[in-house]
Amino acid sequence: MVSHEVSARIRYLRADLADAVAGAIHDEIASRGATGGIIATSADGSIVIAHNSPAMFAAFRDGDELVTLT
Repeated sequence: MVSHEVSARIRYLRADLADAVAGAIHDEIASRGATGGIIATSADGSIVIAHNSPAMFAAFRDGDELVTLT
């Protein structure tokens, strides 16, 4: 459901990926008193990682480099 909300915000509100992810976390996860996170990739390959949980581990490859986030 949250990934659909991100897609809808991009399609119908013309939000960029970062704003769509932040809005979905705020409106669909945090507003319910829940925690979680999203890793999203755009058509051009850019990556957005966001969460409202105390910690979220994520990693992605940028060329030959492995980028880790904690």
